[in-house]
Amino acid sequence: RDTERGRLALALERATDGIWEWDLVTGSAVRSHGMLRYLGYEAQSLPELPQTWLGLIHPEDRDRVELALAQHLAGDQPAFEAEYRVRSSGGAWHTILDRGRVTDRDAAGRPLRVLGISADVTERRAVQLAQEASERRFRTMFDSGFQPKLLLDDDGTVIEVNRAALEGRAGDDGIRGRPVWQVLWWDLDPATGPRL
Repeated sequence: RDTERGRLALALERATDGIWEWDLVTGSAVRSHGMLRYLGYEAQSLPELPQTWLGLIHPEDRDRVELALAQHLAGDQPAFEAEYRVRSSGGAWHTILDRGRVTDRDAAGRPLRVLGISADVTERRAVQLAQEASERRFRTMFDSGFQPKLLLDDDGTVIEVNRAALEGRAGDDGIRGRPVWQVLWWDLDPATGPRL
């Protein structure tokens, strides 16, 4: 079983940023050396206890992570999953995505061991936040104009419409997804549609 676990650990280590294992019987918790080195820690200098890793988690995220883990251990959730910030040895915050599952239980169904994988999603999360901020800026500028604005694709189909264009209408009246010559003012004038 140890040989099998070693092979699995090696495969997971290559496929992810790191693996972790928590033995609930002994209370020991091991994080892969690769993940710890990536964060600037020497594995030998950190005690192999769950509290060691929990101590690196951002204070605003810690309760949420502990709750998600407790819900999984209690059987309320089929797996453990949490995205949270962890402090590197240099003080920078990295966003980690952890996924894990109870792998061993005793005869009474109590969890004995949890095995999981970790991925550093800091860059992906930063890109996502930048995209969300960009979308908010676009939406603010697009909707703040007093004249009607339509955003069209290459075929002239309406992708977006601002509030000014919808003044006096309930909802978007099916404007999105229609050719521009079939919407708003032009659909009232049979001669204008074909010219558009």
